[in-house]
Parts: sequence; C-alpha cells; structure tokens
Amino acid sequence: MATKTPFPHPSAPDYGAIFNWGVKLTDFSELFLMAGIGAHDAAGEIQHPGDAIAQTKFILDGMPGYLATAGYTKQDIIRIEFTMTRDVPPESHEAIFGLFAAFFGEVEVKPAAGTLRVIEALAIPGMLVEYEFWCAK
Repeated sequence: MATKTPFPHPSAPDYGAIFNWGVKLTDFSELFLMAGIGAHDAAGEIQHPGDAIAQTKFILDGMPGYLATAGYTKQDIIRIEFTMTRDVPPESHEAIFGLFAAFFGEVEVKPAAGTLRVIEALAIPGMLVEYEFWCAK
C-alpha cells in the first residue's frame, strides 16, 4: 500500500475534509487512473440530467464498486479532478463538495485535488459533472 503524507498549503484555505493541497506519495508499486467518470449507465444514458448534485451522488455511490473491480478502495485515491459545466449554479458547489466530504469522511489522508474546471459543455447532453480519480498502492 502506498504511503500518503498530506501537505496543507499554509497560504490557502483549509479544505481538509475534502482534499489536501498536496499529497506526498512514497512506497507505491502501481497507479490506477480513471478517466472522467460521468453519471451514465452502461448504455451511455445520462442519469439525473440537469441535476449536478444528483449526478455527483450517482457517481460517488458507484465508485466503491468500480474501485473494487480494479483492486482498490477509496483509501487509495490520491488525486481528484473536478469538471463542471457552466450550467451548474455556483450555489450547488457547496452541496457537491459536501458529497465529496462525506465520501472521503473515513479516509485518513484525503487526496490532492486538481483544478476545478468550469467549461461550456461536456460530451453528452444533460451531463453536468465529470470527475477523474487517480489511485496508487
């Protein structure tokens, strides 16, 4: 299992319930990179079109099972990337980050977070959020 050491940024806000500004990674033997994960089923049908909070919940609810198929757990997540469309109202961000805080609640060392991107649109109509996850062990 990888050794993760959190590195807070002394000049930045504390978002430690969700992510760290930096994570030092040592003693790892493999990486698992998950491409942008959206709220869609196996047929590509978007779940909860137009509802970024419900889409995030759908994604996070399915994440433990997906991780397990690759031999990982959420304890192994070292980095997350957030992508949202302009259609996600800023007042939804707090609820979305609350879902991530709950998801990572029992994770001892939270992952480092990448850029929160706000873009015009994602590839599939109705899709408002997409997240990338990096794992190491």
